[in-house]
Amino acid sequence: MPATASADLPAPSRPDVMAAASTDAATNPIKTVPSGGARWYHDVNVRSAVFLTAAVAGVATYGAVKWWESGFTRFRTESEGWFSAGTEKGGADKLGHAFGAYTGVRAGAQALELLGNSRADALKLATATSLAVFTGIEVLDGFSKDYKFSKEDALANIAGGMAGYVLQKYPSLDALIDFRLYYRQSPEAKAEDKWEPFADYNGQRYLLVFKAAGVPALEAQPVLRYLELAFGYGVRGYDPSGAVRSRHLYLGLAVNVSQALDDTVFRNSRESLLRKGSGLFLELFQLPGTVALADRKL
Repeated sequence: MPATASADLPAPSRPDVMAAASTDAATNPIKTVPSGGARWYHDVNVRSAVFLTAAVAGVATYGAVKWWESGFTRFRTESEGWFSAGTEKGGADKLGHAFGAYTGVRAGAQALELLGNSRADALKLATATSLAVFTGIEVLDGFSKDYKFSKEDALANIAGGMAGYVLQKYPSLDALIDFRLYYRQSPEAKAEDKWEPFADYNGQRYLLVFKAAGVPALEAQPVLRYLELAFGYGVRGYDPSGAVRSRHLYLGLAVNVSQALDDTVFRNSRESLLRKGSGLFLELFQLPGTVALADRKL
């Protein structure tokens, strides 16, 4: 029968189509989808959805265990203030909220890009997810028995998330500015034998760092390119509560460890996963012994 005869004929040769398909497979291996159970792994949208779902589920699980274990009640709000001396944590918690959302954008964007998203799409997805998660946490706090919704926390989340978006969107700004957490265990935490970088507000210093390597006139200088100017804020005696409460401003010099590693250890492997991971960590956290800060009490 004609139908059977046509089915047995070889497909017509199209060198142009075959060449294009071969080139596409070589340059965009993410589009080469095998059959069988591994198909989902080769779909960037599915991989991204799995990653984001797992991240949100992880935060929800942690919150259920650590934050909302007492259950929920009617929605309540409160005004916590910002950075005044009379606030519960001296404003360190507000910077903690901003840093959390900022970290979510930075880490999420890098992970999503590694999963196959374009840089622009990865940044948009990470920003939307981070803002949604941190806003959702604050709303659930409003329903929890132990906490209340705080507009200051919500605004700090938005500020941190948008800062992460803007810095990653504009590489020249990203090369110049970092927002970092510098942690040293506080006496109160040490007395309780606790090492809690994200809960020990007395041991936290939040730093806005300006990198000489991000200034074209200084980037080529052999020594100056490794220096950074740091401005910071921190509190003492707030939470865990101490004998005397105080708020502090900081000014100092730091070493650009990430730049030093790029020029030595990662000189020939700038695109390696280890280099990207260490670079992200050093953008977010100031290592002990790499910064000298002058302290002014407010």
